[in-house]
Amino acid sequence: MTITDSPVHNGVNVQALLGAREALSAAPQAARFTWRASCTWRPDVRTGFQAVTVRFMIDTDASREELEALLAQSQKRSAVFDIVANPTKLLVELAR
Repeated sequence: MTITDSPVHNGVNVQALLGAREALSAAPQAARFTWRASCTWRPDVRTGFQAVTVRFMIDTDASREELEALLAQSQKRSAVFDIVANPTKLLVELAR
């Protein structure tokens, strides 16, 4: 299995946000302001995920074979894995 980490290009400047948080933490008196934000939804951009990765880091003396068996059993019993991996009928209703 190959795992590739790639940056997400969602239009959010994370470094700027982290820098602002750090600056405001250092000067709490400057944090007295009102947030104003706007959002533009682009119809050509899918709102869901393109991929989901679950990575287990287990500190154990178990063999690789035992860990792979545990992983397989986890996938068989996980409702979340099942609903993501298999087509599931989804109904959205408005309650009255």
